Amino acid sequence: MQNICEIDAEEIMTFKSGKFILSSRCDFAEVMPLVVEASVLYRTVNDLPIHPDIASRLDEDLLRRSIHGTVAIEGNPLDTTQIEKLLSDRERPTQSNRSEKEVLNLKKAYRLLEEVKDSKEPLILTQDYIKKVHRTITEGIEYNMNGPGQYRNHRVEVGDSAHGGKHVPPKILLDIQNVMTRFEEWINSKEMLKLHPFLRAAVTHYYLGAIHPFGDGNGRTARFIEAAELTFAGYKYLPKMLSNYYYKNVDEYYIVYRQAEKDQTGNITPFMRFVLNGVISSINEIKEGIVFYIRDLALQDYIKFLRKKNHITQRQSDLMQILMDGPRRVSRKQLHSDHPFRILYRKVSEDTAKRDLKRLTEWKLLTKEDDFYMVNTRALG
Repeated sequence: MQNICEIDAEEIMTFKSGKFILSSRCDFAEVMPLVVEASVLYRTVNDLPIHPDIASRLDEDLLRRSIHGTVAIEGNPLDTTQIEKLLSDRERPTQSNRSEKEVLNLKKAYRLLEEVKDSKEPLILTQDYIKKVHRTITEGIEYNMNGPGQYRNHRVEVGDSAHGGKHVPPKILLDIQNVMTRFEEWINSKEMLKLHPFLRAAVTHYYLGAIHPFGDGNGRTARFIEAAELTFAGYKYLPKMLSNYYYKNVDEYYIVYRQAEKDQTGNITPFMRFVLNGVISSINEIKEGIVFYIRDLALQDYIKFLRKKNHITQRQSDLMQILMDGPRRVSRKQLHSDHPFRILYRKVSEDTAKRDLKRLTEWKLLTKEDDFYMVNTRALG
């Protein structure tokens, strides 16, 4: 595997911002074991048999969580339930508020990835593509001193004292244009294109944040392009999952950025380590989600088998279906008081309802904890 520490760094002298370094330098002995672990783990997940229905449900869930994570990092107040409704609505009023527009714009951006999800070729990252992504993400939203798809021409500060201090990216348009031109050449060089996709995506993410070329939306643009690079490389599910990891670990996300920026030699180990740990954590979470869906399908088949053999009644089978489609747990009292259980049990005595729960527990379809009976996805072991 290529030693990324041997790739030459690029030193760029700017007019107003001093020296800017483009580098993939890192602690090879620390970074590469994480790459190997993540690669092996991804292969185990990729080899899992996934029903098309499961794949579709998982992809929709990850899209919702990814969009929530990446906008929440930058202060969007919408929660996952609101975002889910927003994404599922086919018709939206033309006068959406700013928070809604941020979500809807990201939905448009993710459609760009559908065209290349089976590419398995590295993304040739051009300034035109970066500007296109930024334009899609920020179009129609009023941000201070931001032009969709246009580099800024004003000074900005990134970060705060609570997360390792402030960073001042290139300050003027001419410097940004110069650095971005050199970045485009460097990230598409033969050496950088040979990097493992996890590493190239992390490096791209880092430098788009460090250069901060736009007036607003830089973080969303950097995280989306990281996802694009992984998608071009043929990775499923993972590209959308990473933004959620960054959101859950947002303080560390900002801190490792500052740590890498303060290194005068261009060593970005802290940021690479953070991203790779995010890859590993995300793949594990994806694996748990896939296994959960697989267990659910197996459990549904098992319920059909028990019904066919008359081990459980039709009403007991229907109760299991209601639980698996929604709440996943129920108390004996709720069978007669809560919708939709009360429809199923409106003509059934409390003793009969009690016997139903007991029967489903005996067949290990339900487990009991305190006053609640819960779907047992491990009924088959």
